[in-house]
Amino acid sequence: GEDEGKTDDRSRTISHLCDFVTANLDQSMSLTTLETVSGLSARVLQNEFQKRFGCSPIQWIKQQRLSHAHDLLTTGAMNTTVADVAAVCGYSNFSEFSRQYQERFGQLPSKTLKKSKN
Repeated sequence: GEDEGKTDDRSRTISHLCDFVTANLDQSMSLTTLETVSGLSARVLQNEFQKRFGCSPIQWIKQQRLSHAHDLLTTGAMNTTVADVAAVCGYSNFSEFSRQYQERFGQLPSKTLKKSKN
C-alpha cells in the first residue's frame, strides 16, 4: 500500500541522517539540526530512532560520539591526547566527555589511551 513506500523513504532518510551524523561528529548537533538535515519533524525523528535503535536521536548521537572516541583512543597515535579526541568527537566540555566515557566503557579515556601506547 501507500504507507509502505513512505516507510521505505523514511527509513532511507534515517539512514542518510545517520551517515551525516557519523561524518560530522565534531559538530554540535541538536534535534533542530537533525530536523533541518532530514526534513522530518522532531516527533517523527524520536519515533523512528526509538523503533530502529531503541533510544532518542540525541542518545544515539552520544553513543556514536563515544564509540568513535573509543576507537580513536584504542588506536591512539603517539601524539594523540584525550583532549584532541574529545574535540574531534564533538565534546567542548572535557569533564563531561570523561564522565560519559567512563560510564560507557568503565574506564577513563586516558586509561584507554595509555593502554594503546604500550
